[in-house]
Order: sequence, then structure tokens, then C-alpha cells
Amino acid sequence: MKNVLIPLLSAALIAALSFVAGRRMALWAQPHGLTELHEIAWLQQQFDLTPDQVEALLAAKKDYHERVIALCDQHCAARNQLAEQLFRQDWTPDAERALLRKMGEAQVETDAATLDHFRRVRQILAPAQREQYEQIVASRMQAGCPHHLHHGALTKHGVGH
Repeated sequence: MKNVLIPLLSAALIAALSFVAGRRMALWAQPHGLTELHEIAWLQQQFDLTPDQVEALLAAKKDYHERVIALCDQHCAARNQLAEQLFRQDWTPDAERALLRKMGEAQVETDAATLDHFRRVRQILAPAQREQYEQIVASRMQAGCPHHLHHGALTKHGVGH
């Protein structure tokens, strides 16, 4: 009985720890407070949208997601190539920098797509709704680093400024 119970409990513990770690990483990876700005249900709740606005926002969201997915594919392709090449004997700093630039360019374009999307959503909203939307977007963008990577988190562990 003991021979069966120990592996079973070990497997359950590993599964639970994997779930918790995966959940924490998924939450960490989300831009804090900006994610819901893309959700039609949240926009509907905040702004009491008309059916025409909902239809226009659905089209805007579809366009935004297609653009971001393509940019994510570019970023991941460069990162995967970097991972494959990183420890090769013939790897050079120039090759590394070229792939890092590709990753950075994809990130810049993703951020630009997000800002374009915010402006497109704003244009869909009625003038009375726009001011509230602008305030919400600005406050979410100014809320600080979503991953707490500077101004405190790193200095707690003796790293950073």
C-alpha cells in the first residue's frame, strides 16, 4: 500500500505545484490593468454601448488581435532562434544583438498596435464616452510597471538601484 501511496501523493503534489506556478506565470505575464480595455463585455459594462458600437468594436478587436498575433510570431521566431544558437561555439555577439533587435522591434510594433487600438476604440465611442475612456486608459498606463521590475522589487533582493 505504501509503495502505491507515495508515488500517488508525489504526483499529486507535483501537479498542484505545476498548476500554481503556471497560474502565477500567466498572471505575471498579463499587462496589469490594460487587458480588460480590449474586452467588449467590460467596455459594454462601462459605457452602455449601442449595438453599432459593439459591432465596430468587435471588428477593431479582430484587427488588433490579428496584428498582435503576427507580431508575436515574429518575436517568438527570433527568441526561438536565439535559444537554439545561444550556446554554440560559433555564436557571436553580433548575431545575438541582431536577434535581440528583431525581438525588440516586434515588441515596439506590438506596443504601437495597442496604442492604435486604443485610439480606434476612442473613435468608436460617443463624445460623452470618450473623456471617461481617455481617463481610464491614462490611469491604467500610468499605474506603474506591471511586473514590478524596477523601483523596489529588484532592490529588495540586493539587485538594482
